[in-house]
Amino acid sequence: MSRTATFNSSLVLGPKAHLYIEKPEKLAAQNNGLLAMGIIFLITCWTSTALRVYVRGFLIKAFGTDDAFAILSLLVFTVYCITLFILCNGISMMNTQLAAGETPISQYYPQIVVGGYCLYAATMIVFKFALGFFFLKIFKSNKVYVWIIWLSVVVPSIFGVLNIIWTAIYQCQVTSFFFIGLESCDGVGPNNVWLAITSTWAALTAITDLLYGVLSVLAIKSLQMRWRAKVTAACLCALGSIGGIASCVRFVLLVFNNFPGVSQIGASILAAQWSVIEPGIGITAAAMATLRPLVRKLNEGSSRPTQSNTGGPGATTKRTDTQRVSKFGSKAGNAGILVEVELNQFDAGSTEDLESQQAGKMSHTAEREAAAPAQIV
Repeated sequence: MSRTATFNSSLVLGPKAHLYIEKPEKLAAQNNGLLAMGIIFLITCWTSTALRVYVRGFLIKAFGTDDAFAILSLLVFTVYCITLFILCNGISMMNTQLAAGETPISQYYPQIVVGGYCLYAATMIVFKFALGFFFLKIFKSNKVYVWIIWLSVVVPSIFGVLNIIWTAIYQCQVTSFFFIGLESCDGVGPNNVWLAITSTWAALTAITDLLYGVLSVLAIKSLQMRWRAKVTAACLCALGSIGGIASCVRFVLLVFNNFPGVSQIGASILAAQWSVIEPGIGITAAAMATLRPLVRKLNEGSSRPTQSNTGGPGATTKRTDTQRVSKFGSKAGNAGILVEVELNQFDAGSTEDLESQQAGKMSHTAEREAAAPAQIV
């Protein structure tokens, strides 16, 4: 029996036929969009995470637990995307039949849907730990924030694991949701039980992701720095939680999946696109939030010839100031924010200190020169 064999369900002829039929070209465009999203975010995630590993492991030698979980989430996300590529290939082979509301006879592709969804959930759970450990290092001096972050990691993860277990045990609830005509689970109830579980988990994920951005703004607001530095710090901290926006969109698509002119499988493909965007943009943005030392190194490298021509006192002073900042930052209440995000607060402060020191030296020199004639006389 061919894997692409399909059958017509009697439900397609009922009053809800519009939920299962759409134009073949529209379904093909949705499928191609899913494929493109997977390719794009695989490239961005691997590139940004590789740079993150270089910065944390080799440049500043501060590889942490959050980096390990980030790598693990990238690996699971890669397997998830490969599963989606297989599914996209199957949909393209059955595009005309699926657009007409037909259902695959074989369980091959419905099982791929189940496996892909479980991999997506696993990706988000692992990435939630990566994001949690990242923010724990930033807010480690604030016990209230630490408790909030742990709750924001543990509670959604529990629902995520429950979601995976329920999906794996009652696969029929998932497959009958995506493919009309497949048998539902006997004695378990309709597939809205699975939908309720996954919707609750999606809502918790979106709320906690957005919560990290709020915590970042509140914590950085109390720091003594220029407003431009505060904006930079808030943006860098919020980068890791930007996936929460995609979580909100995916949640809406999951709950309100009845769109005019879009079949149920078409709406599912749209939700799958955001299921790629959500972890993809999260992994990429969280990695970008750690790359400031690399940007600083590149900037220093571009200005090195000018410093060498002047004997390098500026470079020496900058390294000394950086060391002084590190020692000071380790005792500060908000040291986690300053160290993790690599802010310019103390760089700016060091520059101001240096300017004031130079002004003091010039003033002192002027006073000595003014006093010298009097001493001679």
